[in-house]
Amino acid sequence: MEPLVEITSEKEFEIAYACGAKVVDMNNRNLQTLETDLAISRRIAAILPDDIIPVEASGISSFKDIQTGLSSSIFNFLVGESIVKAKDTESFIKELRNVE
Repeated sequence: MEPLVEITSEKEFEIAYACGAKVVDMNNRNLQTLETDLAISRRIAAILPDDIIPVEASGISSFKDIQTGLSSSIFNFLVGESIVKAKDTESFIKELRNVE
């Protein structure tokens, strides 16, 4: 079992990596302002070595967001808040997975 280490910047990644982290949760939410910016995870993903498993979290609300993550070599996503807020949970999950 590996811990999921949350980071919000390249500097935090450097610290986590130096401590041996292998799975990093790149949080797109500024925890002080609660604003989300999907560019955060894309920027961090660009510096990750191949031995790190990236997880994108916060602000993912569409299949397009997931496609953009995939194009940045992010293959794991935490989408809990978006699912909870969805009016039709089942349809929303299908949309995120791009299935009908």
